[in-house]
Amino acid sequence: MNRFVKYQSNEAGNFTDTRNLVTFNIPPGDYNFRESYIELDIAQDGETYAAGVHTGCLAIFQTSGRDENHRCPRNEALVRRVRLSTQDQNLEDIDRVDILRQTLGTYTTDPVERLGESYRSIAQPPQFGQISSPFRDVYNVGGASKAIRAIDVQAQIPLKDLLELGKEREMPVSQMGTCKLEIYLQLDNLDLNPNAADQLGAGANHPSDPIDTEPHNAQHGDGITTHTLSIHDEYFESTDVFTKWGLYVGQAVSCALVTGHGGSASANANNVITAITRNGNHIDITFQEPCFAILDDGESAALTLSVTAVNHLPTAKVKSASLVLSQYTSPLAKVDELRYSTFTTELISTSQSNLNQQTLLEPNAFNVFLCGASSPPFSDFAHLEGYRLSVNNVPILNRQAIATQALRNGEHWELIGRALKNGGLPWNNILEADINMNSTDETPAGPQISNWVMPGAATGIKMVAAPVPITNSMKPFLMELQGDGTALGNLQLYKQVVRSVKL
Repeated sequence: MNRFVKYQSNEAGNFTDTRNLVTFNIPPGDYNFRESYIELDIAQDGETYAAGVHTGCLAIFQTSGRDENHRCPRNEALVRRVRLSTQDQNLEDIDRVDILRQTLGTYTTDPVERLGESYRSIAQPPQFGQISSPFRDVYNVGGASKAIRAIDVQAQIPLKDLLELGKEREMPVSQMGTCKLEIYLQLDNLDLNPNAADQLGAGANHPSDPIDTEPHNAQHGDGITTHTLSIHDEYFESTDVFTKWGLYVGQAVSCALVTGHGGSASANANNVITAITRNGNHIDITFQEPCFAILDDGESAALTLSVTAVNHLPTAKVKSASLVLSQYTSPLAKVDELRYSTFTTELISTSQSNLNQQTLLEPNAFNVFLCGASSPPFSDFAHLEGYRLSVNNVPILNRQAIATQALRNGEHWELIGRALKNGGLPWNNILEADINMNSTDETPAGPQISNWVMPGAATGIKMVAAPVPITNSMKPFLMELQGDGTALGNLQLYKQVVRSVKL
């Protein structure tokens, strides 16, 4: 039987891109690391508008990948490096774990399954008819319309997605003494601080068409006092206005006169929606301020409504970090030895388009994975055309593996398949596909699963992989990479090794 125990980090928030070291002390006990996770409490707030009437209004921003990358990274992309140690030895130390996990996940998880699991991530692809953000909660107002409120996000990062020992269901820390877990955050791998283009309804990435209201016929001086205008719509309920046009209670909107209406009329350029209700074949929109600054009796005028862009973008802050451990309430049986695999890493940087690089592998290394490290947390080999690999001065394969954006030969897949099987990893996807967060099957932008096989969607391979033999001494490993004339850039070499710890 288990219980969950929560430990706060040794460091107090707020964590930033530079203040990014988070450490936890794990007291002696028996734990199920596979059910344990790190939890980051993240808030995103502080947007302001230029107009005073918009004070206090909230906008919705899509959270995307690094540098406006609309591929869908999972939460482990927030961690650059992870280290687990006891009082007298280092158990695991994996640098650029963000690239490693995103890359292996491309092959070990079916892309449709990854899309189905995307609700667990801070970066969520918008589905058809869905306007959402992890930092904004949409709720009904009186059952007739929708509003939003700012909320904190508790981002969970399972230990099994960071550490190899995180996959252990029985972790006898009681026999090791106090352990220390250190993580280095890489917050800019997710666009937690949004750009203007990310604003739903107003940003370049998510624009919405302006909405024209029905004309208002001014009578008895109500031209400058009316707060309600109608939109003709026979099919959508008032709650669906949020889905169709992105309108919600409390939203900042900009108003302009519809061309050809109004005569001497003048609109209040900035307003706030206070209610959205169904009225026969119309949707009534009620505003905080009068709709018109000038509208004389006998005149008729309509407004064009559009979502107002924020003047100052919100910022995100990691307020706190905690470690949630699944602890056994009854002690586990004593074990004499803990055997597991982990990864050691090596950064390779080159300004050349071709690379002949030899490095030494540990005697207990049994797999190598080479990833592009120029655009973390994703691995790309956009400029690689082929490669050969040798270990102990013997070619792993006798032919060159071809790996262009449009063509992969059997040698490429053969090496990846051998490495995954050698590491006990499933192989559920050979498409080397990305999830396009910025499109759905219902939009012209294309399908969400973007694959190199599909016309116009060619992508580079995600990794070069190969199994290597376990030896009694260090073994030379030679990489011969052929590019297309453009520099290969930064590369990260991951060496999967087996380890044993006496308890």
